[in-house]
Amino acid sequence: LSATGHDVVLVTGDKDLMQCVTEHVTLYDPIRDLRVGIPEVIAKFGVPPSEVVDVQALMGDSTDNIPGVKGVGPKTAAVLIQHFHSLENLLARTVEIESLDVRGAASIRRKIEGSVDEARLSKRLATVDDSIDLDVTLDELAIGGVHTPELLALAEELEMERFAARIRGIAGSFRCPCMRPRTGLSLDAPVEGLPIVVSIDCEPDPRVTPSIGP
Repeated sequence: LSATGHDVVLVTGDKDLMQCVTEHVTLYDPIRDLRVGIPEVIAKFGVPPSEVVDVQALMGDSTDNIPGVKGVGPKTAAVLIQHFHSLENLLARTVEIESLDVRGAASIRRKIEGSVDEARLSKRLATVDDSIDLDVTLDELAIGGVHTPELLALAEELEMERFAARIRGIAGSFRCPCMRPRTGLSLDAPVEGLPIVVSIDCEPDPRVTPSIGP
């Protein structure tokens, strides 16, 4: 959608989606009331969004079962990608690692040379596939009424009892549960300055209890 000129907001607190940030794609974390653009990504990872997966390929992520290179942490990974700009450049020029201002550079070089397959696998695992074609229009993606029976069936299937109880009480219009009043942001009415496309990350977040209601 951003490729067609639309500004897109991904509503999520998932740092893995920072690789998707561009001039036309930003993130919004409703829990922290935080907007994430290119400067925030660089502050977090030390590299621009296009190189985030290369950093993740080295540092790994135990939460998502991404192995990375054992012994290479976030700071070292950032320094390496700041110099090489991609995992493949790094793997092709590992001899240069020892000339960098990295603690234990010789050891880091050996670890990377001994974990080439793991690093490449980690990059594939960390990469978000943004090449999927959507055969729907923006109008079809607009938020309308809640499909209560289907949503209730799903909640009951997943044994989300508290969530199912809330769904049973739904009546009238729908308010997105991630948009709290303190943010001043609601999907029920147009908001000045809000981009035309909003994508909501529906992965369960342990920091918040879902709340749906009019």
